[in-house]
Amino acid sequence: MTSDAALARDIDATCRLTGSFTLRSGQVASKYFDTYLVESDPPRRRAPALTLRRP
Repeated sequence: MTSDAALARDIDATCRLTGSFTLRSGQVASKYFDTYLVESDPPRRRAPALTLRRP
């Protein structure tokens, strides 16, 4: 099982994108956190679920 810090690093490395992103509001952002990248990857989706399930 992964540690909380390792899990956080993995999610951050997977989801934090840099570039030019136009948000729904019309604002432009240079950073974007795309949670869909974790949600759509079963092994990455399983790790947070197991972490939350721990007693």
